[in-house]
Amino acid sequence: MNAFGRIGYFARETFTSIFRNLAMSIACVITIAISLLMFGGALIWIQWTDSGTAVWRGGVEFQIFMNVDATDSEIADVKKALDDDEDVDRAIYVSREDAYEEFKVLFKDEPELVESASPEILPPSFRVVPANLESANQVEELQRRYETRPGVDQIRTPLEQVKERLSQANLVKWVLWILALVLLVSAGILIVFTVRLATLARRREIEVMKLVGASNWFVRIPFMAEGGVQGLVGAAVAGVGTLGMAFAIPKIFDGQTWNGYSLSSTTVMLTVIGIMLVGLVIGIASAFVGLVRFLDV
Repeated sequence: MNAFGRIGYFARETFTSIFRNLAMSIACVITIAISLLMFGGALIWIQWTDSGTAVWRGGVEFQIFMNVDATDSEIADVKKALDDDEDVDRAIYVSREDAYEEFKVLFKDEPELVESASPEILPPSFRVVPANLESANQVEELQRRYETRPGVDQIRTPLEQVKERLSQANLVKWVLWILALVLLVSAGILIVFTVRLATLARRREIEVMKLVGASNWFVRIPFMAEGGVQGLVGAAVAGVGTLGMAFAIPKIFDGQTWNGYSLSSTTVMLTVIGIMLVGLVIGIASAFVGLVRFLDV
């Protein structure tokens, strides 16, 4: 049998098996689609919340904003004081240029505002992580210590609602991850049983194929292709749903309190591609596992 003949044979056997066990195949596709939709939703949610809360992640408890016209010596003095302060774990300097780059990302949906801004009108700042994150008193003491220094304009701490939002985002993320994992395992088990049913139905045919010299891989490929097709179809449905989530989430949470939260088209497309790959791998791997005990003829 030449290469084209083998491809044709594998394709016929794959789709024959799918339609022979149509109900189970549909159940597999639906389960994979739902689980990967949860998986994609978790990724989209994480990316969206990270974009708006990046400033406050990593333990940053407050931010020291310098005056727009602060001199280099004033900035250097504050930096040295922070570096030498035993109550400060670390301080990250954000230059005017860095602030402008962040400004463009945070307000990318307001091009007129971005065009009207420039690095010169934005103040440099320091993002400060206290040595003891559990001590509210230490944070307050550091604020009092630095707010009167020359060149310092204001000290801003994250609002309680931002911290609460981070907590809620993490809760939603873990719920979606757990549901996705449970459903992905369920989808894999369904594919295993589907392949085993198809193998049992064709056991005599497989025995004959093995007796005339067919290799295990020759027998495996149609079944693995069947699992791959089921995984890809389910992943395609989940991919469309994920694109819908990526479009809907910013619309649902549109408003001043969610200003700065965004999703880039690149990360969304990478998420969809990742979902397709995960679906394909789950389908093929599950089919492979389902065949292991049936090829020792």
